[in-house]
Amino acid sequence: MNAVNLFGTLRRPAGALTVLALLLAAVASVPPAKAVAAEPKNLQVMSWNVCDVPRWGCTGTGTSAEKAGVVKMHVDNTWVHAVLL
Repeated sequence: MNAVNLFGTLRRPAGALTVLALLLAAVASVPPAKAVAAEPKNLQVMSWNVCDVPRWGCTGTGTSAEKAGVVKMHVDNTWVHAVLL
């Protein structure tokens, strides 16, 4: 094997190693990003026992439509995200 053939054989691995070394140097030179606190989240939850059963003593507490209107009002006006009924 002469020197020309040896150089041709080593050219590709040497080139790949050079590219790899350049990429690693570029990545290592970038400073890490600073951690940023997450924006606070606030979940508004509404819980209401919407009773409409006369035998449970729930008569006179409004019609189903009125109760649905109260829930809709809270969702629309007080930014309720979850309703537990």
